[in-house]
Amino acid sequence: MSTSPSLLDLAASAVYSDALTALGPLADICGVTWGGYTSAERRRLLLGREEVLGDADPAAFETVAAVQVKGNFMFDAATHPDFLGACLGTGIDRRKIGDILLLGEQGAQILCTPDIAPFLEMALTQVRGWLYAQLLRVLARYAERRRRCDQSRLRRPWCR
Repeated sequence: MSTSPSLLDLAASAVYSDALTALGPLADICGVTWGGYTSAERRRLLLGREEVLGDADPAAFETVAAVQVKGNFMFDAATHPDFLGACLGTGIDRRKIGDILLLGEQGAQILCTPDIAPFLEMALTQVRGWLYAQLLRVLARYAERRRRCDQSRLRRPWCR
């Protein structure tokens, strides 16, 4: 049996807490979860022998990498689904993407597995496309016109 620790993909904390509970009775194997910071929602599970992992700091193992995404988000801040959609749009599997830390108008930090970080830095060129932004503007104008029309329905019966 190999003595080097095994590293699983990123998943929700609850999934790996159940796995650690199941590992509890096993004498030889232990597990540690890490997602890049203490309160990470999505984490990786590091499995190994007790003598290898012991009281090791999970941050010492290269489990998670951070990709900085910068852009002009001053007047229209991008949301978590915008960044997640951009990542998944590159073809990356969701299990390779961890937490996405929004930095407001400065962009975001995307935590991911170290093996896909270089690809993500190269392939992630756009968070929201021009067409998406145009669609949002059109829908906002339509909603505003509809609201005004509903308010003045008594004065203008042709407004339906």
